[in-house]
Amino acid sequence: MEIITDPNSILHQKAKKIKKFDEKLQKLVHNMTNELFRSKGVGLAAPQISQSIRLIVIEYSPKRFLTNKELKDNKERNIPLTIMINPKITWQSKVKNTENEGCLSLPDIEVPIKRSKEIHATAQDINGKKIKIRAKGLYARVLQHEIDHLDGILLTDRINIKTDRIVFMGTPEFAAIILKRLINSPFKPYLVITEPDKPSGRGKTLTPPAVKILAKQENIETWQPKYISQIANRLSELMPDLFIVAAYGQIIPKDILNAAQFGGINVHPSLLPKYRGSTPIQSAILNGDKITGITIMKMDEKMDHGPILTQREVEVPNDFSFPDLNTGLAKKGASQLIGTIPLYLSKSVRGRSQNNENATYTKKIIKRDGLINWREKSKIIDRKIRAYYPWPGAHTIINGKKIKICQSHLENDKLIIDRVQLEGKKEMTFDEFKRGWRGNLDFLDKIS
Repeated sequence: MEIITDPNSILHQKAKKIKKFDEKLQKLVHNMTNELFRSKGVGLAAPQISQSIRLIVIEYSPKRFLTNKELKDNKERNIPLTIMINPKITWQSKVKNTENEGCLSLPDIEVPIKRSKEIHATAQDINGKKIKIRAKGLYARVLQHEIDHLDGILLTDRINIKTDRIVFMGTPEFAAIILKRLINSPFKPYLVITEPDKPSGRGKTLTPPAVKILAKQENIETWQPKYISQIANRLSELMPDLFIVAAYGQIIPKDILNAAQFGGINVHPSLLPKYRGSTPIQSAILNGDKITGITIMKMDEKMDHGPILTQREVEVPNDFSFPDLNTGLAKKGASQLIGTIPLYLSKSVRGRSQNNENATYTKKIIKRDGLINWREKSKIIDRKIRAYYPWPGAHTIINGKKIKICQSHLENDKLIIDRVQLEGKKEMTFDEFKRGWRGNLDFLDKIS
């Protein structure tokens, strides 16, 4: 059993009422209870384990979470293990308070949420018998949180800190994924800044960046300065509240950052200070990292240098290529960003300075980086193939023809080529390529 994390469509759906109280349901409750304890949670709703039904499990024992020293000052009471099926809030107090909440489906994020201090609820137990519950304090908060899950509501949907004066800066697909999430949140930007259209393809046709395409679809005003410094005065006149930056492609000068009331925050796909610069995702793959991550940082005038607001580790599967990891990190970064913005605007999170002595830097990738040296070890070549797909593409030259290696894998440390693309042709399987190739492939014997 695995707890799913946002983004996931199940977490945004209203769960279905449970009608059968059978052995299958009992087994699910048993498994959910085990998962609740394993994950060190206080509450767990069925949609969080991919079951879109109205079932929640709650339990809180201070001994599970607090040290002996902390227990002396603890004022929260135990919440006995409670199974609630088809729960419904029947009354809630008008008196409310705001406290930070976390969520197993939004890891490493806490958001200030206002909720009723006391509620009454009805539900059914594991046998279908009606039960009534009166909850105060932590119990009431947890119960409201879990019922929200059953209604497809996440913490980020409860954010009560809003601003309609956000400027987003970003350019490639990574940034477009984050922008899409912002558009569907309380923090939709009113202006997008991206790099100019660039020639693309064999015909060198001017092509707009992914962020511009999305912004136009959403009718968001878009600026495309060649240099960000060219629009410093215009941005100052707009008096924005916040700049959000993701893979924009240029360093933002201090005078522009100061034009926004809250400055700028950046979504960076690495665990800073590791992999500062423009190619952290490719660098993680090239170096064979098992763990990378997302950093949300407050920006200063230096590259990826500012204080860290929040960070989240992300595993790197062995078979991931750049598009896989790029998309995965963008989605997780978008979710983390939505949770970090209200903390930042409400001054609930204070950035911690980066350890500059541990900083590492990535280099800009150029076309010739993709040329394969077949004397290198198989694992190094495999990493290059995955890191450099689709651009610049790991490639070799045979009989004067450029052959791009699009996909590969390792078997017992031996490199197996899966897909290739001959210059000017469509991508194909390696077997298809070999059937039509008349030259030698002696280089394959050199792979070790």
